[in-house]
Amino acid sequence: MSIKQVVSLTTLSTANEQSGVSPITVTTSGNSREYRELSSFNRAIVFLDVSAASGSTPSLTVLLQVQDPQSLKWSQAAAFPAQTGATGGTPITPLTLELYGLNYRLAWTVSGGSPSFTFSCNAVVGSEEPVS
Repeated sequence: MSIKQVVSLTTLSTANEQSGVSPITVTTSGNSREYRELSSFNRAIVFLDVSAASGSTPSLTVLLQVQDPQSLKWSQAAAFPAQTGATGGTPITPLTLELYGLNYRLAWTVSGGSPSFTFSCNAVVGSEEPVS
């Protein structure tokens, strides 16, 4: 039997955690809060949906980062291709990965002239339980 859970990765550390803020609108680069709860699972499939994009040649790059427990530095665990427009209601190809880290966060880079993106990023996480 497997256990699965959906986690919204666009919850900001300054947002009301109870509301599960998703999607978000960004005009500058930034990152989400830290997700220690992902370490309770061993696999994830991550979905990115860009519902709006504006500006002059806007670009959005979204990464899932993992923290090194020794140095506390962040490294890329997975990356979506750069987005230059809305995905038209269809999420882009999801990323699948194994979760070995203890702490994760979402980071995004925004570029272009007066760029603005509205997007959501969700993970379906799971772990396998032994069959008894």
